[in-house]
Amino acid sequence: MKNIKLLIFLTVFILLSKFSSSQISKAYIKIEGAHCLVCSNVSRESLSKLPFVKGIEYDVINKEFVVNIIEGVPVDIYTIQTCIHNAGQSVAKLILKYDDNSVKSANEITLNNKSLSIVNPSLEGSEIQIIGKNFVNKVDLKKYKKDYSKAYKAVHSKKLTDEDFAIVVTN
Repeated sequence: MKNIKLLIFLTVFILLSKFSSSQISKAYIKIEGAHCLVCSNVSRESLSKLPFVKGIEYDVINKEFVVNIIEGVPVDIYTIQTCIHNAGQSVAKLILKYDDNSVKSANEITLNNKSLSIVNPSLEGSEIQIIGKNFVNKVDLKKYKKDYSKAYKAVHSKKLTDEDFAIVVTN
């Protein structure tokens, strides 16, 4: 009996430690208004000063910044948004990549002590896209709200509002 209790305890401990160690390893940021080299450099310089940023690369094909995150340092999505805004631009797309499939089957995710609802939690993936008025342009926001309002209501039993939310991006 003691062996069974010990086995159960160890199993729960291992599962919880794996889940709690899940962290964001990269952020993919597409910036609206960064069409030239000077504008891109302003954004890169601003982002590089954030305390959780290890390094930044620019993906020419996808026209987005790939921000490598320092392990163990929490990512503040609102600081990213403010940083880009203060550089005179706006976030057109923000995707967060986790070091595992920790967003699988979760109805919400907590970032910056704020819970963001995940609209499509049944999908399996290691990336989520942040959707909200400060994270996508107005046209895309309207489209996302239209596309995901029924799924949101089915999962959360309430109407989708103007609150920020997240969607799982399949890999």
